[in-house]
Amino acid sequence: MKKVVLLALLLVSMAIGVCAVENPDILSRLTIEEKTKLLTGMNGMMTQDFASKGVRSLKFSDGPLGPHSNLELEVCFPNPCILANTFNKDLMRRVGESMGRLCNQQQVDMLLGPGVNIKRTPLCGRNFEYFSEDPVLAGELAAELVKGIQSRGVAVSVKHFFANNIEFNRGAISSDMDMRTAHEIYLRPFEIVVKKAKPLAIMCSYNKINDVWASENKWLLTDVLRNEWGFDGMVVSDWGAVHTRPACFKAGLDLQMPDDASTPGVMQEALEKGEVTEAEIDVNVDRIISLVRRIQNPGPSEDFDIMAEHQVAADAAAEGMVLLKNSGALPLTPDKVKKVAVFGTDARKPLISGSGSAYTPAPDSRVDDFVDMLNRYGNGVQFDYKDRVFPGGIPTFDHGQWAAFNGELNGYDAFIFVVSNGNTTDGEAYDRTTINFDSRLEAMLLHFCGRKNTIVVMQSGSAMAPVYDWYKRANSIVYMGIGGEAGGTALARLLTGDANFSGKLSETFSWRLSDNPVNENIFGNSERIKYDEGVFVGYRWYDANDKDVWYPFGYGLSYTTFEYSDLQIRDNKVSFKIKNTGDVAGAEAAQIYVHPIDSQVSRPVRELKDFVKVYLEPGEEKTVSVNYNSSWFTYYSNEENRWMRDTCKHEIQVGASSRDIRLSKAL
Repeated sequence: MKKVVLLALLLVSMAIGVCAVENPDILSRLTIEEKTKLLTGMNGMMTQDFASKGVRSLKFSDGPLGPHSNLELEVCFPNPCILANTFNKDLMRRVGESMGRLCNQQQVDMLLGPGVNIKRTPLCGRNFEYFSEDPVLAGELAAELVKGIQSRGVAVSVKHFFANNIEFNRGAISSDMDMRTAHEIYLRPFEIVVKKAKPLAIMCSYNKINDVWASENKWLLTDVLRNEWGFDGMVVSDWGAVHTRPACFKAGLDLQMPDDASTPGVMQEALEKGEVTEAEIDVNVDRIISLVRRIQNPGPSEDFDIMAEHQVAADAAAEGMVLLKNSGALPLTPDKVKKVAVFGTDARKPLISGSGSAYTPAPDSRVDDFVDMLNRYGNGVQFDYKDRVFPGGIPTFDHGQWAAFNGELNGYDAFIFVVSNGNTTDGEAYDRTTINFDSRLEAMLLHFCGRKNTIVVMQSGSAMAPVYDWYKRANSIVYMGIGGEAGGTALARLLTGDANFSGKLSETFSWRLSDNPVNENIFGNSERIKYDEGVFVGYRWYDANDKDVWYPFGYGLSYTTFEYSDLQIRDNKVSFKIKNTGDVAGAEAAQIYVHPIDSQVSRPVRELKDFVKVYLEPGEEKTVSVNYNSSWFTYYSNEENRWMRDTCKHEIQVGASSRDIRLSKAL
């Protein structure tokens, strides 16, 4: 009798054109009431529990900075805006494994992250939890992170699928773009992650795409995700992103979150009206069952060491912070300075996370005190915290007070200013209105940066731009980003020379917001956002329009120097040499771009295709190799609705940034 039931299920599925189910044995034990109940959560962070029938409940946790469901077992990792600056695939795998171990300890079955949405505009409030303006960098790093997390027997839910590139009216707005823009830029990082890391789940976004909700968009969830890319996991809604339930499940969404007690009744009514069939519901439920079966969370380990995971966070933060300018003040070593003054409301406890669902708290005992860490790694240099410049938080325009304070600073050899707009500009459900620091902060910097050996440390979740000329007066400028609980240690090691800078910017820092095609005008239409700039996003836009920028994509300095040479292209491989020509060990993030020559198609000046990070001792030289394939020379045709090879000539370019090309060769 059981074989007859299973055969009937298979025949019905084939007859209506639905994929055959993988778990017919469990499906046959579930009633239709239980199946419809499985389509939504049991509560805000757990799925339904039918363990007696083979479908246990799963526990979810918000990410993507690490799971946070038990404060004592949480580690706040560097935010993805900093992780991306590492340009280090191996490190991302290591961070992922660490996050996976934390999921094991917290008995979390699925981490909601990473987020791989493109940084289309620096105004997006959620940029701190996204990787980059470039789809290849975002996709490749996220893929390694996913591999690491899932290696620990837990699942990830890659989000937000897709075109959620600003928080403004995200629950109702339509992101309108052509297919070329979609495939080359905004779908691309998701495609890389799906094909390379095989995530067990994808989370749909809140917004519409060309007037169709992402949660009920069959083109997106079935045609592209499953049929084109081969995704075989579960699709979960963002929390509250479901509108018309039968339409969602038919389109390819499998699990509605959070719990909605009305969903079973709505779906059974849809069954009675013939709007859906039980075989169609079986497909959705089957994917949920498959997810449960694939997750093999071993649970807590007795030899777990929370401080070992804290060290992973510290190492990642150190590789992601970027040295933007250095005229000799850094590193702060005993042969150059004896006493250093430190300023800033966040100097002792730097920002660890943006706000919203991604916010990951950490016990105060594990949030590193930057000044304490400076004194630990300073080799005898004295670092003193000075808070009088910041009475009541943001400084007031009191030049008289500042002038009087100058006298107290005469005994110091260097000055560190840690500046941010606080935790009010980087967060979920709201956006920035500017990419400038508070004007009072800028006035303070302008006043004090005339002193010798002034170091400015910028904290933010996305690109910033100066208004006043303090950046000309500052001796050194560091982009700290939002460094997680171990950011204080990472920054202290870098400034004192205990570690070397190797981070590169994963997004362009323009001179002003108006230079970006997506600026404050984006808030003018609450119904739709038109992606009129097409594929020209980030550095692609600035290069195509020959715009000067404050700091370009891929830029970052080191305490040493690197020489590139001997570019070779043969046997589907690009190889070149990198040599450390300085006197300290360091790492260089080399970037490989493709430049089309005389293309008849409107294409970017150059596009990142791969990258590699190389560690070198002083005087050491290594040969670096990456493989290439025909996809490097294609574009997506709106007319043909497919990827096409461009018939023009192409040049392979190898650089230290998008505007520092060291080697090139025509192909």
